[in-house]
Amino acid sequence: MSNSVINDNQRIAKNTLALYFRMFVTMAVGLYTSRVVLQTLGVSDYGIYNVVGGFVTMLAYLNSIFVGATQRFLSYSLGENKLNKLQTVFSTALSIHVIIAIVVLFIAETFGLWFVNNQLVIDSQRMVAANWVYQCSVLSLIVTILNVPHK
Repeated sequence: MSNSVINDNQRIAKNTLALYFRMFVTMAVGLYTSRVVLQTLGVSDYGIYNVVGGFVTMLAYLNSIFVGATQRFLSYSLGENKLNKLQTVFSTALSIHVIIAIVVLFIAETFGLWFVNNQLVIDSQRMVAANWVYQCSVLSLIVTILNVPHK
């Protein structure tokens, strides 16, 4: 084998180990923070946090689709080595994601808010907290959608 193949294999192995380490750290932080959040909020509020936050978070799976599509077009333009086309693709992707964010915000603030306030069974004393969690989750989703072209 040539040196370049061995170097490539070593680089792949190092990247794989780095990804495994990152995944382990992410899991450890996630498990620890969920324990702290449960301990801090209590069982009832933790349930509200998970249900209301999960309602918005289930839409976040679209993010991976958006990232894949955007990266494909950006990579293709980058491979053509045409800066003008790359700028056009980025501007178009950013515009599309702004429109998607506006549509998601509209749906979240109409149907989603109605669902949280009328369909979920939440103690009336905790409804304000549930609405705060919902609004923070919606804001997080919007920021995530707007961040896609920059990845």
